[in-house]
Amino acid sequence: MIKKPAVGAGLKNDKAPVVTKTAVKPKVASTSKSTTPTTTTPKTPTSSQAPSGPKVQPKISSRLDPHKTSNPFTAKNKHKTTFGRVYDAGEIPCRIQHSTAKMYLQWNPEICEVDYEYLLPLAAEGIRETTHPYVVIARLAYKEMCLAEGAREKVVPIVPKLIPPIRMALQSTDPSIFDFALEAIELLATASGDAISEHLNVLLIPINKKCFDKKYADRIHNLLIHIEECAGPQVVKLIKAKVPTYRPVC
Repeated sequence: MIKKPAVGAGLKNDKAPVVTKTAVKPKVASTSKSTTPTTTTPKTPTSSQAPSGPKVQPKISSRLDPHKTSNPFTAKNKHKTTFGRVYDAGEIPCRIQHSTAKMYLQWNPEICEVDYEYLLPLAAEGIRETTHPYVVIARLAYKEMCLAEGAREKVVPIVPKLIPPIRMALQSTDPSIFDFALEAIELLATASGDAISEHLNVLLIPINKKCFDKKYADRIHNLLIHIEECAGPQVVKLIKAKVPTYRPVC
């Protein structure tokens, strides 16, 4: 009997070849651009680049009147004169109105029906107000009342009441108040005629102090001429006694 050789016989000294397997990592597809969204922070414009908003137009009253406006929300307004307090109490029968070119008063009742003896001295006192609307209303009221039709017969009896507040305005260091005080005298001379003569003394003393001021010299001279024309030649001597530099019309 022939014996078959055992499996593996003759190979016990032979080493079986070792096969080394290398793990292959799967390839990850690379992308040139990141899929994560990028957040861009907006730049804050500098002051020079900041967009300019619409320009705020000034109020008509501020364009027509340079005086500071009174604050209606303050607990208590400090008025310089009785006029401001009386106006806030609603006892002045006029209100200011604006157009594109000027300010004017709306009277209720009409100006021909108002009480001159009460209102005109108040308006003369209000010349010294310095805030809007009091300063505007007081000066417009004084002017319109002096120039109204039939004013002379109403103004002449109350001239003595008008002199003290006008004199106080002449003594003010505020140029605006002094300027209108001169205009107030001119208006009073127009409305009262020679009734102003006996009161010129107290008005001419503060006026004379400004005669050598170049800003007022011509205006004061023209005012004195106007007084002479309204009151008559008899006031020339009185004017020259207080203002020696005055040159009369005749």
